Amino acid sequence: MISYLKHKNYITIFILVLALILQTFGNAASANVPADFVCFCASLAEHEQNAAKLKYALDGHDAVGAQVVLIHGGKIADIYCFGYAHRADKIKVDQDTLFRIASVTKMVSAIGVLKLWEDGLFDLDADLNNYFDFSVRSPFYKSEPITIRQIMTHTASLADDGHYKRALNGDVVRLESVFNGPYASGNFTKLRPGTVYDYSNFGGGLLGSVIDRKSVV
Repeated sequence: MISYLKHKNYITIFILVLALILQTFGNAASANVPADFVCFCASLAEHEQNAAKLKYALDGHDAVGAQVVLIHGGKIADIYCFGYAHRADKIKVDQDTLFRIASVTKMVSAIGVLKLWEDGLFDLDADLNNYFDFSVRSPFYKSEPITIRQIMTHTASLADDGHYKRALNGDVVRLESVFNGPYASGNFTKLRPGTVYDYSNFGGGLLGSVIDRKSVV
């Protein structure tokens, strides 16, 4: 989990670097670990060596602070804490530091959608209108269906302007009004749904609404 990256364009690259390091070396490391923690490293030297490699990757992307936890067999296998939770006050990241996980929630939502798909509750390529009691269509392409697959691949032409931006400022309206209200066009780009990748935070939230409508509690 990453508290901050100076250059946002590096986020995807940075995550891939972390993944490669963990796959290659098996473990990361930290001096800030629980007293009863047992590392799965072959030796302390390997533990520290892996920590240095991870630190090198983090330093290369100007990360202020990070916390990496490796899970093995359903248990914590290793922990690495890097940098600061608050750089100005010199508060270091430790195993108890809380992070805003931000768009990591998109991955969690995607897993939830695919689990419901495995249970036969979704057709990823069906019209999204099948799952709502109101129309979810781009006002620029009213005859073009929007699908769950498009939302998950960021090709649904959903925009982060309009109601998404207003919601961040506390101006929240019902979802039906978002798509069928007088300002619906502000929630879409002018791209044809399903044709062009255009990253959408709004789409990640919409996946949560889809899950909510099809999940059984």
